[in-house]
Amino acid sequence: SRAVGFISVFFWLFILFCMGIILKYFISDSSSKSTPIRERLSNLPLSFIHGLFCALFPLFFLTCLSLSPMHINPFEYWPNVGLFATFGSADAIRYRWLYILFPFYFAAIAIGMFIFLRTGRKNRFSRLIIISLFSFFIMCGIWKSIGLYSLQDFPKIFYYKGYYYDLFAHKFILGEFSPPDIKTAQFIVQNYPEANRSEAYSFFGTLIAARTIAGKEKNVTIEETLKTISSLYIPNVIGGIIRLSNNVPEQEFQPLKLLLSQRYPDLFYKNWGFQYLGHKYYGLLVNQKILFDNIPSVEQWFYSNFLNTFKQETADHNRGGSTDDLLGEIKNIPERYQGEVVRGLGMKVGELMLFDTLQAPDYPLDSRFGEQLPAPLQDAFYEGVGCGFAETLCRFWRMLLMPEHATAAQREALLDGEWHRCRSLMMRLPQKNALLINRGFANELQERYLSPSIRTYVDAKFKNAL
Repeated sequence: SRAVGFISVFFWLFILFCMGIILKYFISDSSSKSTPIRERLSNLPLSFIHGLFCALFPLFFLTCLSLSPMHINPFEYWPNVGLFATFGSADAIRYRWLYILFPFYFAAIAIGMFIFLRTGRKNRFSRLIIISLFSFFIMCGIWKSIGLYSLQDFPKIFYYKGYYYDLFAHKFILGEFSPPDIKTAQFIVQNYPEANRSEAYSFFGTLIAARTIAGKEKNVTIEETLKTISSLYIPNVIGGIIRLSNNVPEQEFQPLKLLLSQRYPDLFYKNWGFQYLGHKYYGLLVNQKILFDNIPSVEQWFYSNFLNTFKQETADHNRGGSTDDLLGEIKNIPERYQGEVVRGLGMKVGELMLFDTLQAPDYPLDSRFGEQLPAPLQDAFYEGVGCGFAETLCRFWRMLLMPEHATAAQREALLDGEWHRCRSLMMRLPQKNALLINRGFANELQERYLSPSIRTYVDAKFKNAL
C-alpha cells in the first residue's frame, strides 16, 4: 500500500525504542563518563559494539539520505523516459535507497529486546508488554505477507521468464562493450533470438544513426546497410534511427531525416509520430488528472514541491509547446503523410496505456487528443492507438516462458492471459472509436513478425471474430 498506516507508525516507534535501549545501555555500562569514548568502546565486548553500530547506522544513513538528491517521490519522471514507478503493486524503484536498512532494523530490535529482557530489574508486566508488542508486529508482518499471495494468481509467476532478451539488446548493441563496427553489430543482431530480433534491430538502427552523426559512418553506409536487412525488420531499424532524434540537435539529425523521408516515407513518418512527436509532446499528452486522482491527498500535500516541479518539467519538456504547436507540426508534414504521423502518435498513446500498471483507459497518455484533430486524421490516430496495443501485447508475449514441448492447449492458455488483459482495456475506451482501434490492432498484428505458434493463435482469434 502507498499509504502509511497506524501499525507502521507504531512499528517505527518500536524500532526507535529498541535503538534507545542499546544507546542507554552503552551510556550506563561505561565505566566512567569522563573516560574518552575510544577507551570506553575498547572496554566493551565486540558483540555489543556490533549492536551499537546497528543502532547508529540507520540514523546516520537517513541523515545522509535526507541531505542528498536521492529522494523518495510519489513516482518517477525522466524526460527521456516518461512516467514510471507510479502505481505498481511493488515500489521496488521508489524505495531502492532504503533496502540496505532492513537488516539493521531487525538486528537493532533483536539486540534491544535482548538487553531489555536480560539486564536490570524488569517486572513481569514490562516484560509481557515488550514480548506482546514484538509478537504483535511479527503477526502483522506475517498477515501482510500472506496478503501478497493469491491462490488464483499463484501459478502465474511460473508463466514468465526470469530474463528478458529485449532488455539485453540495448546492452549488447549500445552498452559499454558495444561492437567496434557496424559489421560486428549486425552479426550480433542477425544471430539474436528470433522472438526478440526486432528489438535488437531497433537498437541497431540507433547505433548506426549515432555513428553517422558522430562522423564515423556516412549516409551511404546507412543506405547500403538497409539494403542487406530483411524487409521484415526495416521498420524497427528506422524506428531506432528516429529514436536518436530526441537526443541530438535538430540540425545534426537533418541529413538522416531527409534520407529516410525520401527512401522510406511511409515508415519514416509513422515512426516520426511514434518515436519523435510522442516523446516531444509527452508532457502535453499525459493525463495529469488520472495521475493526481490516484495519489492520496496527504501524499500530494507532503510532496507538493515535487509535484509542482513535475508540472513545470512537463511544460518545459514540451519546449514551450501547446496543442496548437503540435497541430502545427502535423500540418507542416506533407499532406499525404500526415495520416502516418498521427497514426504513429496514436501508437505511442496505445503502447503506454497497455504497458502501464494502472491499466486505466486514457492513461498515462490521453487518447482524447485525437478529437482535436481534423476529421480525416482522427481515423488514423485511433487506428494508431490499436497499433500501440498490439505493440505492447507482443512485448508481453515475448516475456512468457513457453514450455519446450507444450501442447496447443497449453500455449493457448498462456497466450490467453495477456490477450484478455489487452482486450479488456481496449473495450473500456469510448465505443465510438472501437471499430478504428480494433482495425489498427488487427492490422498491426497481421504485419508484425510472430512466432509460428503465436501466429496460429492470432489467426484463430481473428477467424473466430469474423
